[in-house]
Amino acid sequence: MRAILTFILIVFGAAVAAQEDVAWNVIGDDVFIAGYSINHFGEGADDVFMAGNSVSVSASSAGDAALAGQNINVDGNVGGDLYAAGQTIDVSGTVGGDVTVMGQDIRLGAVDGDLRAGGASISVEGPVAGYAIVGGARVEIGGPIGGDLHLAADRVEFAKGATVGGTIYLYEEKGEALDLPDFVLNSAEIERLAIEEFPDEGRSFILKSFLGGVITVAIIAALLAAVAPERLAGMRRSLLDRPFRALWVGFLGLSVLTGAGFITALTLVGLILTPAFLLVAGLAAFAGYIVGAYSLGVGLLLAIGMEEPDTLLVRAGAALLGALSAAIIALAPFLGWLFVVVLILAGVGVLIQAIFRPRFFAEEA
Repeated sequence: MRAILTFILIVFGAAVAAQEDVAWNVIGDDVFIAGYSINHFGEGADDVFMAGNSVSVSASSAGDAALAGQNINVDGNVGGDLYAAGQTIDVSGTVGGDVTVMGQDIRLGAVDGDLRAGGASISVEGPVAGYAIVGGARVEIGGPIGGDLHLAADRVEFAKGATVGGTIYLYEEKGEALDLPDFVLNSAEIERLAIEEFPDEGRSFILKSFLGGVITVAIIAALLAAVAPERLAGMRRSLLDRPFRALWVGFLGLSVLTGAGFITALTLVGLILTPAFLLVAGLAAFAGYIVGAYSLGVGLLLAIGMEEPDTLLVRAGAALLGALSAAIIALAPFLGWLFVVVLILAGVGVLIQAIFRPRFFAEEA
């Protein structure tokens, strides 16, 4: 479900980063939290969904956890699967299911299921009951792994107590070979493969990615509706009332951001800023897609005669409808891709209008 990993810093680009409020909603036993610095400390939750700058999970939960933020700390136990994406990820609690994480600096504790991790620096303290797929520049294996270990790394270290119950598959560049300590070489079967053969999840990954992407977009849109309902409603009305204006404003906005990145690259000092401009452009595009998908969902509800959504439950339903509709249309060859581009540009356009209020849209006195 790698699409969950893209549940990453998007909320910041749209509204949450600009707000000090915290949105905390409970649907059934599932908890949804969005804000700048947030902490889940209430016991008795099933699934937990959180997005913010600083994300902490202090309490245990019975179900899955999907987390996105710059700094993520999980001290409580997770009964189901854990999905996390961020810059730093520190998981000291026990995860009862599988772990799928992506970040820069990652530290993981006990995992009762399988592990899939990608990042710059990864420390797996273990134990891991199932298999582990780990890809990073620096990898540390500090505990036992019950199944196979699929490893792609520039440098790897094994602690004295680290063991692998299955086969160690090393994925290496041509002409390069990872050095392993003797106690690992003597205790496990080693198979060296080309880096291009690093595991892919195949067809099941495609289906999970599709469904995961739909659910992710719907969750983020619902969180935004909870944090800033009036602001999101205003952007949605603007997009539905004047879609072509939103489209060309979005085109201008993304053109400025991406163009600024290349223009600043012409100077030695500005070259440092180029990645920042491109990153902001990418976050703006994803935020635009969220707003566009939500607007599409509300537009479809209005088209069948329903009233404008006025409760969180109805807004969440509109978000799910829009996300699913956009994902299905996107599957169409060429036209699907063009639709996604238009949706992104229109969403970015209303974001720009809402945040910056360009003077050429000021009402005449």
